Amino acid sequence: MIQRQLHRPLIPVLIAMLLVGCASLGLVTPQTLDERLSYAYDQHTAALQTITSTTNLRLINSRDAVSMLALADNARLLLDAARGAQRGGDVESAEGRLILATNVLRELQTYLRTRTRIQGGAT
Repeated sequence: MIQRQLHRPLIPVLIAMLLVGCASLGLVTPQTLDERLSYAYDQHTAALQTITSTTNLRLINSRDAVSMLALADNARLLLDAARGAQRGGDVESAEGRLILATNVLRELQTYLRTRTRIQGGAT
């Protein structure tokens, strides 16, 4: 029973890592701009959940978590701007903002994956 309670906080981290893994394997390939925006919003949500979980598990410190949350917030602003540009018919701006947002989210995921490997293996 105690072991199950200790592993429960790991579930969101594992789910987020699974989503990242599926994306990196090419299992999810959104095609249209709208699909890619939706997928990027899902990546943003997964990043927020992973940041929260890894902070709660003390795999990252609170200063790093604050920095990562600020980056995630900036990515969300870029996604919202991309959505607005798309709705306004400015596909080129939407694409550029989407690319920038997804690059930020990808780097966040890479950092989190590295930190969980380093810290997780050390305990």
